[in-house]
Amino acid sequence: MYAANNIDILLVEDNPADIYILKKMLNASSLQVNRLFTTDKVVEAKEALVKQHFHIALLDLSLPDSIGIDTYLGIKSFVKEIPVIILTGFNDTGTALEALKQGAQDYLVKGNFNSDLLSRAIQYSLERKKAEEALLVSEEKYKQMFYQNIFPSLIYDPFSLKFLEVNDAAIKCYGYGREEFLTMTLIDIRAPEDRRKAISPIIDNKEGQVKLWQHKKKNDDIMIVEIAFSPINYWGKVASQAQVHDVTEEIKLQKKLEDQKKAEQKNITAAVLKALESDRAHLGAELHDNINQMLATVALNLEHSLANMEVRDQLINKSMHVIELVMKEIRELSRTLIVSDISEIGLKKAVNEMIANIVLVKKIKISFCMNCFPEKKIDKDVKIAIYRIIQEQLTNILKHANASSVNIELKKEGTLIILLINDNGKGFDTKLHRKGVGITNMNSRVSLYDGEVKIESAPGKGCKLVATLNIYK
Repeated sequence: MYAANNIDILLVEDNPADIYILKKMLNASSLQVNRLFTTDKVVEAKEALVKQHFHIALLDLSLPDSIGIDTYLGIKSFVKEIPVIILTGFNDTGTALEALKQGAQDYLVKGNFNSDLLSRAIQYSLERKKAEEALLVSEEKYKQMFYQNIFPSLIYDPFSLKFLEVNDAAIKCYGYGREEFLTMTLIDIRAPEDRRKAISPIIDNKEGQVKLWQHKKKNDDIMIVEIAFSPINYWGKVASQAQVHDVTEEIKLQKKLEDQKKAEQKNITAAVLKALESDRAHLGAELHDNINQMLATVALNLEHSLANMEVRDQLINKSMHVIELVMKEIRELSRTLIVSDISEIGLKKAVNEMIANIVLVKKIKISFCMNCFPEKKIDKDVKIAIYRIIQEQLTNILKHANASSVNIELKKEGTLIILLINDNGKGFDTKLHRKGVGITNMNSRVSLYDGEVKIESAPGKGCKLVATLNIYK
C-alpha cells in the first residue's frame, strides 16, 4: 500500500463543525499529515492549487460559490495530478457518483465514516492515483513506440476486424489516410483472392504467430506481407495488433533464384544427356568404322583360309595380327571412357598416362605439375572430377586450339583446390564464344564442390582455364 507519510491535504469545506471533525479524525489516524490547508470557496481552492503543492483534496460539493457537480467540474482541470475525495450528505450521493464518473477517486458520506475509514480512503485514493499515473506513462511510451515504429502497425478489434488505430508507417505503406483506415476492416486491405480465406485464423491468432498474406494498397498494388499478430489491451478493451513486414521484393528475389536454379539444373541435365549421346555416337562410330571393319577383314581371311589350304597359315597369321589391333583399339577406346582405378594408381599417374597417350599421336608438348599437392588426403570422387576436367579441356585444345604447348598445374590453397590449364593456341573471344557441352560438363562437376570454372582468352593469346573446388565447405 502507498506510504501516506508527510502528506499535504487541501480541505474545501464551509461547515466549521465538519472541518473540526475532519481535523480530529486526521489527527487520530495513522496518517502523517504534514499540512492541512482549508478553504470554503472554489475560487480560493483554485488559487491554492496553483500556488501550492498538495497530495490530495477533500471536496464538499455544497459551497457558497458553487453547488453540486459544478463544484467538482470547477476544479477538475486543477487537480489532474492529485486524487479528489468527495464529501457528501445522505441526500447527495447521486451527485457524488457523477463526480466519480468525471474523475474523482472516491466519496465519503458525512456522518457515516470514522477515522479508520477516512485514513483508508485517503491511502487507497493516493495508491490508485499513483497506479493511474504509471499506467498513463506506460501507455504514452507504448504510443510513442507504436507511432514511431518503422514497420506498419495496425490495431483492430479481433471480432469485428475493424481498425482501431494505425501508425504513420502503415499510412505511408498502404496509402490510406488515418480517417480512412478507421472506417475499414482487416478484410478490406486483403487482396481479392485472400478475402475468401476463413476469418477464424485472424481471430484465433496466437501471440507472435507469423503468417503471409496478400494485401492491397489504395492504388490497387498488391504486396506480399508477413504479419506478426499479438493480443493487446487497448484502452481497457481486448484488441489485436498486427505488425506488417512487406516481403514482396524478398519473395520475388527468392522466386527468381529458384527459377534460375531450375533453369540451371535443366541446362546441366540437358548438357549431361547431350554428352552421353555424344559419347554413344563416338563409340558407335569407332565400333562401326574401325573395329567392325577390322573384324570383317578377319572373317574374310578365315573364310579364304578354309577354301585355300596353300595360304591358310598366312591368312591365319594375318587374322591374328588384326585381332591384336582390334584388342588395342578396344583398350584405347575404353581408356577414354573409363578412368583407371585412381585409388590404386593415383591421380598423378592416371593424368600422366592420359598425356602419354596423347603425345604419341599428336605433335604437342604437355607438362603436368602437382608438387606439394596432398593427393592422399583428397577423396576419390574429387580426383575423378579433376581428371575429367583435365581430359575435357585437353580434348577441347586438341580439337580447336591448334596449340603446340600446354601447361597443367594442380595446387591447394587453404580450403580450395585450384587447377590451371594454359595453352598457347589461337585463342578466342570469350564474349562471342558460346558455352559448349565441354565447359558445361566442367561447370557441373565443380558445382558439386561449391566451385567455379573461369576461362580467360583472346584471339591469338591462347587460353587459360582456372577451375576451383572448395572441398571442405
